[in-house]
Amino acid sequence: MPVCGYSRPLMLTIFVSGNDTDAGKTHVLGQFAGALASRGLRTQIVKLVETGMPADDSCGDADRAIVAARKIAGDNNAGLLSAFRLARYSQPLAPTEAARRDGAVFSVEALARKALLLPDCDVRLIEGAGGLAVPVDDDGRDWADFARNNADATLLVVENRLGAICQARFLAMYCAGKGVPAPHFWLNEMRQQSEGVLASNQLEIPKLGIPIIGESFPRDGEFSIVAIEKILARHHHAEAPATPATESVAGLPQTPNPRFAFFAKKLSDAAAVGCRREIVAVPARSGFVDLSSNDYLALARDPAVCAGAIRATGEFGASSSASPLITGRKTIHAELERELCEWLGFRCGLVWNTGFAANSCVLGTLPRAGDRVFADRLIHNSMISGILKSGAQFRRYRHNDVGHLREMLEQTRAENFAGTVYVATESVFSMDGDSPDLATMAKLRDEFGFVFIVDEAHATGWFGSNGGGLVAALGLAPKVDILVGTLGKSLGSAGAYTLFNDETLRDFLINFGAEFIFSTYLPPSACGAALAAVRQVRKFSATERAALPALSRKWRCRLREIVGGIPDGDSAVIPMVVGDEAETVQIAALLRESGFRVGAIRPPTVPAGTARLRISLNRRLTDDDLERFVVALKSALLRRATTMGGAGK
Repeated sequence: MPVCGYSRPLMLTIFVSGNDTDAGKTHVLGQFAGALASRGLRTQIVKLVETGMPADDSCGDADRAIVAARKIAGDNNAGLLSAFRLARYSQPLAPTEAARRDGAVFSVEALARKALLLPDCDVRLIEGAGGLAVPVDDDGRDWADFARNNADATLLVVENRLGAICQARFLAMYCAGKGVPAPHFWLNEMRQQSEGVLASNQLEIPKLGIPIIGESFPRDGEFSIVAIEKILARHHHAEAPATPATESVAGLPQTPNPRFAFFAKKLSDAAAVGCRREIVAVPARSGFVDLSSNDYLALARDPAVCAGAIRATGEFGASSSASPLITGRKTIHAELERELCEWLGFRCGLVWNTGFAANSCVLGTLPRAGDRVFADRLIHNSMISGILKSGAQFRRYRHNDVGHLREMLEQTRAENFAGTVYVATESVFSMDGDSPDLATMAKLRDEFGFVFIVDEAHATGWFGSNGGGLVAALGLAPKVDILVGTLGKSLGSAGAYTLFNDETLRDFLINFGAEFIFSTYLPPSACGAALAAVRQVRKFSATERAALPALSRKWRCRLREIVGGIPDGDSAVIPMVVGDEAETVQIAALLRESGFRVGAIRPPTVPAGTARLRISLNRRLTDDDLERFVVALKSALLRRATTMGGAGK
């Protein structure tokens, strides 16, 4: 549930929650906020939602917290405090149900975007409603998911009583499983306890590696912050800049080596035409609406998918530790193969470390000298790499031109060609988002008897009544000899798979495919995540499935009002061809300033003169995201003549 929006100023965002509804979070929130303000820090109290408030002017948690905070901060620092309530419902229930009772829809994403628009501050304290595991939507996501995606650190309030050690330990384990950022704990004595219980909790909880930063006592509202610096050290940083080309990672000056002059010249030439690439380390939470990733179904952070990775790691360890032909192939790899075959309608399959390895091995191992490979002119580099090393004759047909493919096949038949013919295509092309006529190609396979290879990397999950992709949507699984798919795009994991209708092909790759034989196998965590993702996709309703192509059509129609050349289609990939490389990078940089990350794609990834913005959609995008992107794009197009910067693929 990544919630992104406008890029925010540098500040520390701390999410405040607890082990239960009545742990005293609001009481602690006021004390903590007051202590921060007393240190001269501009501190915001943000209550995302309050339930049990019949009217806007009812006294709520945010009001009580700021009164307590101002008392602690003192007159000189009270002006550094502010409080905001972003939503309220009349019934004292969980937010989703309370909203329904009031005839409203609770959206944690909308509240997160509102929070991003609040005034600047030094520390923002955000409190949810109820305990950390309270659901915030009908899919079961909870406040822990919100904290992972929207906070730099987390303050967890545990009632200081007999049983607090167990409560704190369970909560810490839950945080670890969910990826909650920098969890710190505050013990809150709601009702007076014996000194023995308090001393035991204070002593034993830190022994478990659980950091306690503060305690509250019921006697006269006393409190003690014993380690405030620990949580204040968790600063949020904007996206890390690219490592300068003139420095090493260690920061030592780089001395040019004359032996590498050829490479330096090639890099300089690429830079001169706006095609030099740089890599950027993106933080876990970057504050952007991400229109650049291939996480089309927004499953990479899905709680069930993350839990699948954690379970597999716990059972099998963090690494497969060997190649698949030694001990690297675990039962979870076999389980994933079976699930994929059942889902997509194939007899057998193999799991691979990467999609590049799968394509390269399939097309580099199966075709041989004396065979022919006909491929679409715009197939992925991984396919080209395999074909070139195979020794087979390599011929390209015009992009998505099935008529041209037929001509080549007819010519081959007329020549009485004795070798095997392979035809390779993508079902959705990664840079154009368009598709070939797979049904007609399947008929050509019946007529000419070639080996049909389809890469479904950018179609899986987005199309089909079962989310299986275009091959599944068209019922063509029996006609496809090799289906290549990825686990790292719509399925939110890592790795790839190949599915077959003839076990001979699978066995041949196991025995002769170098990329399969000589690599430590895909880690179990990736298989666990992928299994969970496939099962999530298979549970999507017909309405959810129909919404995906509809989302693409809506975005294309709206963008077409601003720029020309937006193609028809309904895939998750929308190309906006700019042409000039430097201008493409410039527009992408301006969009980042407005809080949107898009891919700036340049040659040789795409043909010369077709540099483009590659807009990647995902199912969590809203109409509000679309309208804000339209505004940002209009602004970027107006400013591009005077603003430069950025980097792309």
